[in-house]
Amino acid sequence: MKVHDNTAFALEEREYSTTPANINASSNQNISNRNRPNGNYKSKKHTNLGITICALVVTILFFVMIYGKVQVSALYTQISQEKQAVEILESENVRMQSEIEGNMSLKNVESYAEDVLGLKKLDKSQIVYIQIQNEDVVQVVDSEENIFVSIKEKFNSIIEYLLG
Repeated sequence: MKVHDNTAFALEEREYSTTPANINASSNQNISNRNRPNGNYKSKKHTNLGITICALVVTILFFVMIYGKVQVSALYTQISQEKQAVEILESENVRMQSEIEGNMSLKNVESYAEDVLGLKKLDKSQIVYIQIQNEDVVQVVDSEENIFVSIKEKFNSIIEYLLG
């Protein structure tokens, strides 16, 4: 063994020594440092606390994501139910429209007029023909225009016809 005057050098040599006795001594020293309140125990406590907080945050985020998925699923279910209600109402609308068209057919209108209003179809005995005593007469009014004025009017009417 070497003996050195410098204690710091001796401490370094002891820490980096690979002899089994030194290894056991340094591991015993590490164990005793963990048990001390001022040693590595405090930093491990902070590490464990950090891991616990991270795990808690991850768990909370996981539950928030699951809650979001549940809400989305509930909304999809509600949309599906509303679509079914719309389809039912549309089919009811089609049924009512066909019922209205059926009620408005000519045969139904005739039966309503006969049964409710008391109207009857015309028969030949109810038809009365009337005769007009006057004949259709067309009277032409004589105009007091001369022939040149009438030619000019005809010419103007032809030009108006051609020009549109």
